[in-house]
Amino acid sequence: MALGELSDRLAQAGGADGQQARLVLHDALARQLGIEVEVVAEGVEDRADWDLLRRSGCDIAQGYFMAHPMPGSELAGWMASWTARLRDEALAEHLDA
Repeated sequence: MALGELSDRLAQAGGADGQQARLVLHDALARQLGIEVEVVAEGVEDRADWDLLRRSGCDIAQGYFMAHPMPGSELAGWMASWTARLRDEALAEHLDA
């Protein structure tokens, strides 16, 4: 069974708990095998999922929290607004610290 298949089975519970199970699995196996693994989170549905992944050092994420499916013609506009949102949140976190 491939690592991705195993992690998907562990994550079937969904939400932050499923994401966490997947991250723990990847980290444990990567450490045991002595390899670096790029973690890709799928199905990020809400702020709790997003915050967990950010704290855990996830490399790549996708899901409805970021965006719903869209025509390619809307991608540039979404990218600009998402980048601004991340910048604004990073600034707010810095100011709160």
